[in-house]
Amino acid sequence: MILTYIPLVGIIMLFVWAFGGGAKPSKRNYARAYLILAVIAIVLSILFSIIFGAIFAAAFSSFSDTISSSYSY
Repeated sequence: MILTYIPLVGIIMLFVWAFGGGAKPSKRNYARAYLILAVIAIVLSILFSIIFGAIFAAAFSSFSDTISSSYSY
């Protein structure tokens, strides 16, 4: 289990334990659950980034329009 803390080796070992045939059932289930949670976390972070990016872009656009319309050259 300490191998999962090493970035690239950990991901490779999780795939080996999850889908390889030589791991104990408990280790195989742990690896599958870890990978599922990692995928869920990645999807949620991408979703929140898109949502907050859109909110920020809309707010910045509105702010930019307010600033440019208040100054006359």
